[in-house]
Amino acid sequence: MCPQFGGGSGFIKAIDVSRTSEAINQFKDLISEMNGVDLVVISSGVGFVNHDLQWAQEKETIDVNVSGFTAMSNVAMHHFLSKGSGHLVGISSIVAIRGDGDAPAYNASKAFISNYMAGLRKKVSKNGSTYCHNGYSTWLCRHRNGKGGRAVLGGILTKSSTTNL
Repeated sequence: MCPQFGGGSGFIKAIDVSRTSEAINQFKDLISEMNGVDLVVISSGVGFVNHDLQWAQEKETIDVNVSGFTAMSNVAMHHFLSKGSGHLVGISSIVAIRGDGDAPAYNASKAFISNYMAGLRKKVSKNGSTYCHNGYSTWLCRHRNGKGGRAVLGGILTKSSTTNL
């Protein structure tokens, strides 16, 4: 039981999105266990302050933030398109548009997420019942005093393609 969510039952599954083949199968299994979903929020992210451009850290960032995000989005979109409706929310970061020199792979990965979500929005824009939303977690966490989640939900309820936080 999940009392913090009104006492209903919940589903928990640990998925390592950097292992995309396994993650895809695990996510499909989870969706099946739940008898489908109407909303998927993807906030996969890892990042390092990487002044020395250590390849292992760059690669882990790309594996999680780009490959893992794309794999989970792909599964969600196939599910939504097959059932004819749904919402995909991708959480990015303000560094997607304002990168810095401390974490280049992280900045680039968040730009990828924002652009990938824009592409998915365009792909489903004629569908009318499948929606893609994008928000910035940095803004969401630091500048809205916890109200960012409500802003994302508001965007979903109004079927807005982009949520301005």
